[in-house]
Amino acid sequence: MQLLRRPKPFCNETLESYFVRLSDENGYIRFTIMISLLKSALAVNNENLALQLPVKLEQINLYHANTSTVERYKALIALSQLTLKNKGQIARLALMRGGDKYSKGLTSVYRDRITYPRIFLRSSGIPVCPFCLRLKSYIPQYWHFSPYICCHLHNIKMIEYCPECGAHINYMKSLSVSNCVCGFDFSSYEPSETTSKEILNLSYWLVDKDFQLPALKVDTLTQRWGLLLWWYLEQNIEDKNIANCLIDSIPLFFSVISNLSQYFDKRIRDNLEEIEYSASNKSYYVFYSLFGQMLSNAAKLPTANLSSNIVLSSLFTSFQCLCFNSKFDFITNKIRLNTMESALFLGVSNRRMIELIDSGYLKMANNSKSHTSIKLFSSQFTLSDVNYLRLSMFQRGYIE
Repeated sequence: MQLLRRPKPFCNETLESYFVRLSDENGYIRFTIMISLLKSALAVNNENLALQLPVKLEQINLYHANTSTVERYKALIALSQLTLKNKGQIARLALMRGGDKYSKGLTSVYRDRITYPRIFLRSSGIPVCPFCLRLKSYIPQYWHFSPYICCHLHNIKMIEYCPECGAHINYMKSLSVSNCVCGFDFSSYEPSETTSKEILNLSYWLVDKDFQLPALKVDTLTQRWGLLLWWYLEQNIEDKNIANCLIDSIPLFFSVISNLSQYFDKRIRDNLEEIEYSASNKSYYVFYSLFGQMLSNAAKLPTANLSSNIVLSSLFTSFQCLCFNSKFDFITNKIRLNTMESALFLGVSNRRMIELIDSGYLKMANNSKSHTSIKLFSSQFTLSDVNYLRLSMFQRGYIE
C-alpha cells in the first residue's frame, strides 16, 4: 500500500503536523484510520515494526518511546517508503530523546543537530500564529516550545486559545493544523496583541542562529536554549507555566548573560559579606550551602565544556577572582567542596579525582591519605586548593 497523495514535508515541520496534513490530503476523516491502514501494510513484511507505531497522534513522536526507541525509528523509516519517495524523510522530522542531560538531571530532546531542554516542551496546547498559517498551513517545531511566546516573523503574541470557543488550541487534539475542534479557522483571525522588543528578540534568538544581539555573541542554538534553561533554574519558581515565569524577566535575562562575570561577582560577594557581618566563627563552611545552587544550575547546559558553557566558565572566573582577593582570605580556606563539586571545578572524572589525591596533587582537609575514605558528598577539599590546582593544571575546559 502506498498513499496516492504524498505532500513534501516542510524543513522545520513537526512529525505530528506532517501526519495531520498527510491524512487530510488523502481524504481520511481521522488520523487513526490512516495510521491503522499503514500499520497493516507494514505488518505484511514485519509485524514487529507495525507494533511500534501507536495509533494516537500525540504519542507517535520518537521521544515518547522508552525502551523501543530504536525499533520505532526503524518503523518510521519503513513508513517513509509508503508515504514518501525518499527513504527516511519522515524519520528526519522526528524529535528524538537526547543523549545529554542538563543541570539537575533534566533530560533533553534533539532534532537537526540542536539539543533542547525537554522541560520546555508544551504539554497542554500548541499555540499558533494566524499570519503564518495563511502563508503555509503547517506547524513548525519551535511552536512546541513554551519560551517561544511571540512569532518572530510577524511580531504578534502566539494565540493560545480559540477566539471563537475559548478552547486551548492543540492541533494534535483537533487533528487540524489550522482549525479548532469547534471548526473556527485560525488563519482567518486578525490578532492585535504585540509583545515587547525583548520578547520578540528572544523568539528570534532561539530559532535563528544568524540573529545576534549586539552585546552577546552565542553561536549555536543549543547554547542559547541551555542559557535560557539556566536562567529559568536561577529564578527558582515552581509555576508550571514556564512562559509566565520567563516573560517578566526576559529583559533582565539579556542584561545578565551579557555580563555574567559581574552577575556572579555580586552574588558571591553578597554571600561572603553576609558571613563576615554575621561574625560566624565556624571551623569550615560547606560550599553547597553557600554556592551550591549557582554551581548545580550552571553545571551542564547541556555540556560542562567551558568553551561551550559560558555560564560555568564565568562562574569559575568569579571564584578565581575571589581566591585572589585578600579581603576574603579569612574564608576561602574555610570553604570546603565535596568530591563531585571538585571534579566539576577541575573538569575531571571522579576516578581521576582519586588519582589526583593519591598522587598528592590535592590534599584532603581531614589529612586522610587513603582513597578508601573518599566520599562523593563529603566536604573534604578547600576552595582555595581546588582553585589553584585548576589554574596550574586544568584550564583546558573539558572533561577528562
